[in-house]
Amino acid sequence: MDFISKILFIPEKPAKTIPVKALTYVSKDTPPVFIYTEFNSPIKKNDVLIKVNAAALNPIDLQLMHSPLSVTAPGKKGLGRDFCGVIEEVGVNQQGKWAVGDRVCGMFIHLAGQGSIATYVTLNPDTDRIIKAPPNLTDEEAAAFPLSFGAAIRSLRYTTLDPNSWVLILGGNTATGHYAIQLAKNYFNVAKVVVTASSKNESFLRELGADIVVDYKKNANLVEALKYVIADNQDPTNGDFTYGTSETDTNPQKFQIIFDCVGGTEVLFKATELLNPKAMGSVFVTIVGDSMTTSSQLGGPGAYLYHPSMIGRRLLSSAGINGLNYVVESVSPGDWLNESYEILLNGTVRVIIDSVYEWDKWKEAFSKLESRKVRGKIVLHISDWYLYLIVVSLVVVIGASHTLFYYYYN
Repeated sequence: MDFISKILFIPEKPAKTIPVKALTYVSKDTPPVFIYTEFNSPIKKNDVLIKVNAAALNPIDLQLMHSPLSVTAPGKKGLGRDFCGVIEEVGVNQQGKWAVGDRVCGMFIHLAGQGSIATYVTLNPDTDRIIKAPPNLTDEEAAAFPLSFGAAIRSLRYTTLDPNSWVLILGGNTATGHYAIQLAKNYFNVAKVVVTASSKNESFLRELGADIVVDYKKNANLVEALKYVIADNQDPTNGDFTYGTSETDTNPQKFQIIFDCVGGTEVLFKATELLNPKAMGSVFVTIVGDSMTTSSQLGGPGAYLYHPSMIGRRLLSSAGINGLNYVVESVSPGDWLNESYEILLNGTVRVIIDSVYEWDKWKEAFSKLESRKVRGKIVLHISDWYLYLIVVSLVVVIGASHTLFYYYYN
């Protein structure tokens, strides 16, 4: 019968189905909703089935959902990129690499299709990279780091950093900025980490490893304030600072990298005045683009759609025509995820979580993310309590029916 089925291309019937609940959206004009679907078991031979315990929110979730681009991919699209969970089934080609019971974490790189805010996900670990979750991290912490950590470490690797290097991070209090500060100071062991942020976050960012915090709200001319920093090696808010008069050092230390986590062009257009010469491998890396981040406009390579000038700038940089190494970073799978295991296990970098919500409170979680009043990541705790409720309800109903039947006939 199996031979005939293969000859006639009759699909095999699944041995069982696995019920799945997932948060999805269709377009920017329709609110997210929970849907109920199924996965077939056995799963595909290259996949693993993961029961999700926690999923983190990222600005890209809002941007994809609210962007006009949402209509370009028809049908329901999942929300969530980062996750932590436990493997419950392993495809035949992944056996020996992964095992049932492995606690894993990782991220999706797909802009459509399933998301991590779901009771179960299936993925191919060879393309959607996962790692065993560091044992010193909770499920929520393991779900919170991948996307932001990946953006930070990949961006810092566009240049060579050493104990003499200075690093400038624009947007030190973003989730990616938190990792960039810690990686620059504790992993790459650079000499100086300078960040831009509101002064209310200064003590926290210094605790993470920032040496100088420049308040972008108090310094109307941010570039001149940063020139003061590299000339005088001190925070411009700590002394009498007059723009353009801080030339106390005739050969100031400059930055080896400017890492932009907030967007805009104020610093970009003057970057060559703040960076080491291009020949030294200095670089300007942005994960946002020419506009400040919003909840409806994509950052990173997605910003090319809104700012074609970024394409020209990138091409000129690649051709070596202009005086700036310019990179628009887009996080993709790579060895950095394996590298993150040891970094997090050793405590070189710690995961900052703003808050944890039960996933039925997703509206409140997304509302807080959109408010931008967040320090660290927002995480949803994924629970399939509804399945247990259904089972318990069925048991109660069946039990009551049997009891009534017994008393009726006796």
